[in-house]
Amino acid sequence: MHELKVINTALPSGKRRKPGRPKREVGPDLSGFLQRILHHPNSQEAIEAVKDQAGLAWDRLSGAELITVTQEAEAVEDEVTNAKRDLDELEISQRATSRTIPASQFHTGKDEAVVSFSDWDGRDRFYYLLFGLLTVACMAMGWSNLYVNLMASGEPVFIENFWLAAALAAISPLAAVAVERLSHLFVTDRARQRYTKAIFGLTVIVLAAWSVLFVHEYPGVTSPVLFAGEGFDAAPFLTWAQIALEILVASCLWLAADQIHSKYAPGWVIENPEFREQGEAITALRARLGALRQRYGALIGRRAVLEADRQAFINAQVAEFQARKARFHAQFDFSD
Repeated sequence: MHELKVINTALPSGKRRKPGRPKREVGPDLSGFLQRILHHPNSQEAIEAVKDQAGLAWDRLSGAELITVTQEAEAVEDEVTNAKRDLDELEISQRATSRTIPASQFHTGKDEAVVSFSDWDGRDRFYYLLFGLLTVACMAMGWSNLYVNLMASGEPVFIENFWLAAALAAISPLAAVAVERLSHLFVTDRARQRYTKAIFGLTVIVLAAWSVLFVHEYPGVTSPVLFAGEGFDAAPFLTWAQIALEILVASCLWLAADQIHSKYAPGWVIENPEFREQGEAITALRARLGALRQRYGALIGRRAVLEADRQAFINAQVAEFQARKARFHAQFDFSD
């Protein structure tokens, strides 16, 4: 019905215009309709007809996009509402969930305050006893190593009072106990895990140093020269590394046994996995909600632009009609 051509209206063209040139936009040509409506006897009804016709013409050109944007905005709005509801429910649920739970409840699934040794997992029972025996053996080796070194020093005070050497040698197992018990000063399970890893790492470093010193001091069939220079005495360093390694190894074994025992200890708590999972879900949902709100804002903005363009086009056609009507009345004087 109406031919599309370039006219000076308020409908956007979607094309970039060069700087300095007046804005010219693409829209339906209503010249024929405006010319015919000039003869309408009622000016107000004519203006209403122009508004209706301009709206229909704009809808034919860009109405589909406006409907699509509106439908997408409504769909995204529903998603935002659902995501906000889910987020509120998750936050309420997390507030009602304990941050920590007894370790025994997590590992056994029972709410009992005290878990008997017979209810432990079979592997845990085996390794707990094994690590306990190895800890005792390692502490005994550390004590005997110190005792032998003190007696071999030839100091009269130790030779005459062997119990002094035995008491002083007890510093090795006592040091291992101290290193292990330090882990209980940490409040959270994560901090205890970090401390345990640090002790294990330090043990590996000392073990590497001890192995190098041991090979240098007792080369066997290999070359005894591992260090630059001559006359290097590795014996004191080897003794120190031996004592430190015995303390650290005993501590590691006890820490490993304590880790198993903590699974069933009545006063030992760990982070509630359900609380952690809820926190992760809340974080993901908040990110999704933020993206949905951003998308919804963009759609609402685009819809506002399209609706403003539609109204501007209608206003432009009404103004064009009134200008034509004024020229028509000026050309033909209808006054008495």
